[in-house]
Amino acid sequence: MADRVEYHPKFVTRIAQIAFSQLITGFGIWFRQDRANSVARIVGFLIALIGVGLGVRLLVRLRDRSPRIVLDDVGLYDRMLGTPLIPWKDITAAKIVPFYGSAFIGILPIDEAERISQFSPIRRLGVFSNSVFGLPALCMNPNGLNAPAADVCREIWKRLEDAGHRRQ
Repeated sequence: MADRVEYHPKFVTRIAQIAFSQLITGFGIWFRQDRANSVARIVGFLIALIGVGLGVRLLVRLRDRSPRIVLDDVGLYDRMLGTPLIPWKDITAAKIVPFYGSAFIGILPIDEAERISQFSPIRRLGVFSNSVFGLPALCMNPNGLNAPAADVCREIWKRLEDAGHRRQ
């Protein structure tokens, strides 16, 4: 089988995420200004706090060089999915899923319910929102990585075929 392939977030993507977190902070501060309503002031404070927390988290991750998606002889791992490595034998297919101008990769596992049961409650909420928007339960977002979604999906299919799967 092929060597290990790693996909990393682009540096420019990380900087854009940090800038966005600062916009959230700024919005929270603006929302808090000149509001007589104490509930609105609290909401503004919470929004600003979320923006600051997100910004700090992203700044810490800026130096993180670990891959976001890893494809190796054993299986597929996407640290954003919140699930352990998915062995190739447990995946039936992968497909590009267009969503509002972006290309996502839907992963179709053999036992989707078991996979989802391993998710945290927040990740399960993400699975629910995927179903609301008509996306597969396990959906990888390769946008902002060092390779386009089509290349990542082709590599996944190559590995699935090496593991004995046939395209349907």
